[in-house]
Amino acid sequence: MVDVIEGAGVTELAARGWTAVELAALAGANVLRVLRVTDVAFAAAGNGTPLLVS
Repeated sequence: MVDVIEGAGVTELAARGWTAVELAALAGANVLRVLRVTDVAFAAAGNGTPLLVS
């Protein structure tokens, strides 16, 4: 699993004992955070309404 989400310190976290499930949750949470920020910026620019609800 670590090979799939390689980079950005993931290898180091795995070396420190993080499980594949924990690493996947971290990656998923980061994706959702970025999508929320992008949605807010898109709506503020007047290009539409946010797609995600906080």
